[in-house]
Amino acid sequence: MFMLTAHLCATSRLPSGSTLKREVGSMRYQNSVMTTHFHDGSASQEEPCAVIVQGNTLVVEYKRDNGYSSYRGTQDGDVYKLRFHPETPGFKGEATLSLPEGGFMDGDWSESGAVTNAGTWEIELRE
Repeated sequence: MFMLTAHLCATSRLPSGSTLKREVGSMRYQNSVMTTHFHDGSASQEEPCAVIVQGNTLVVEYKRDNGYSSYRGTQDGDVYKLRFHPETPGFKGEATLSLPEGGFMDGDWSESGAVTNAGTWEIELRE
């Protein structure tokens, strides 16, 4: 299931255990809010996340019960094409997000494995 839960620091430092690295020249939005909508009609979820944009690369990181997870990918035209990270046998996660506009990004996602889910998501970018 696409359960996105996170507790990320409100300071400029990355949370303990985070897999994100500090890199010069990147845009960090560590206090962003991700809203996930499900095609099956399940209630939408709103949770914190961290977003890093560096060049044409995008990382969206959030915390699950078993630690940090992320979607990572690169820009392809006017969207980012992302894959779930870390790769896990028997599980596939793919997503798209639009380029940032007015402090927001949106797109589609799908996950398949023991359970298959799909929907849309929006991220409000907050530093």
